[in-house]
Amino acid sequence: MKTYLLLFQCDTCHKPTIEGYCIDDGAEHYCSDKCLHEQMTDEEFQEMSGEDGTSYISNWYEDSMTYKSF
Repeated sequence: MKTYLLLFQCDTCHKPTIEGYCIDDGAEHYCSDKCLHEQMTDEEFQEMSGEDGTSYISNWYEDSMTYKSF
């Protein structure tokens, strides 16, 4: 049995992630540039993450909870 620190699951590759891209206040999460770019371009992300944007790059280490995979 493996133990993961998991808060979100990447919407592209479905791997557990505790860092990466948060889109539209958490509607979507992407763990890497590769996964993000399968869904949108850098320009689209930058438009969504502007001054009043709801998308950003972050890590969730402090907020993570421990889950066990089976």
